[in-house]
Amino acid sequence: REAVEKWTGRICPKIRKKLEKNAELSGNCFPRDAGNGIYHVQSGPNSYIVDIIGRTCDCKSWGLSGILCPHAIAVCRAERIDPEELVHKCYTIETYLKAYGHNIMPLRDRTHWDKLNGMYIHPPLFTKVMGRPATKRRK
Repeated sequence: REAVEKWTGRICPKIRKKLEKNAELSGNCFPRDAGNGIYHVQSGPNSYIVDIIGRTCDCKSWGLSGILCPHAIAVCRAERIDPEELVHKCYTIETYLKAYGHNIMPLRDRTHWDKLNGMYIHPPLFTKVMGRPATKRRK
């Protein structure tokens, strides 16, 4: 918790490093406006369609991870949008503090645990079979 209080900015440091790496890769991406927040991005021999409003890209990286791909960062650069604003909210410092901000109370050792009068659960029976295990054959 003390380390998190030293973090600055809106998003976590590891995610910021990933954004910086993707920003470097976005140097060879060239976006062209198609209207209504949709862009056609040329990246080498490949082309991608990026929807800033819908927060999607054809490479599917942005939708899977929530972190902007190089194509989306190129569009953000063209539109003068801060890429950190479009990162999914689960990567914000505020959300991190909500998840890990509470105290976890330590447990006492096993001798102080309460005895419960429940059934004893035995491990499953295991029989070792001789030879190589059989495999399912597909016809």
